[in-house]
Amino acid sequence: MDVFEIMTRNVDSLPSNYTVLDAAKKMRTLNVGVLPVTEEGHVVGMITDRDIVVRAISEELNPGNTSLKEVMSREIFSCKENADIAEAAKIMEERRVRRLLVQNNEGSVTGIISLGDIATHVQKELSGEILQQVSEPSFPRR
Repeated sequence: MDVFEIMTRNVDSLPSNYTVLDAAKKMRTLNVGVLPVTEEGHVVGMITDRDIVVRAISEELNPGNTSLKEVMSREIFSCKENADIAEAAKIMEERRVRRLLVQNNEGSVTGIISLGDIATHVQKELSGEILQQVSEPSFPRR
């Protein structure tokens, strides 16, 4: 099964100069926990609900005045939309992430695949293996 078959499509993003508060409101509206962050139409990072808590709120930064660029995760992990789900799962395990951007052959973002997508569409053993690797403690990356 290919990533394209189970990924979330029509992914919204926010520019890096938007605030943490903007991201939190958009996440609430869309009922999501992650948004790509862009500059000049290119993805330059990801902002997660965890980034907001660990890098902004716990540091007592003002969410209305703190830009996404200041707190976003800069490492971006992705896979191609025609990749096999096992390949995406391997990247998640190795990188200890719960979500990957999905790109077409031209490099444009076409979706996001999450551990939840894999868990609901594929063998439970595969999602369990990923969860075990992803859940090992590590420090937040920027």
